[in-house]
Amino acid sequence: MDKYHQIPVLIDQSEDADLSEVAEILGYRVVGIRVPASWDGGVLGIQVDPDGAGTFYALCEPTDGNAMEFDNPGASTIVSTAGGLKGLSAVAVYIVGHSVKVACASNVADDRTLILLCVAL
Repeated sequence: MDKYHQIPVLIDQSEDADLSEVAEILGYRVVGIRVPASWDGGVLGIQVDPDGAGTFYALCEPTDGNAMEFDNPGASTIVSTAGGLKGLSAVAVYIVGHSVKVACASNVADDRTLILLCVAL
């Protein structure tokens, strides 16, 4: 894991149980997400703030505009952005921007920390 910059991102159950805190990724691109052993949040999605203005946008499919999702990642796994997104199984998705949030399909039962695996641009 030495070649990856690891950024922890908390989904705080008491604040917003289906959306993480902001993770700054300026100068990096997200290549994977490490899912904790205690994961119970279902499908994952990514929201990106492209310029640091504080407005987050869901990553969407270019063909139909639907939000891209990681289908039900298992606990204690690493989800790759190269082939991990529904509908883009053979395409590497380069997640870049100023900062990101991770959204989950269902509320987590307790605080959960995901790890964004990033490489320098």
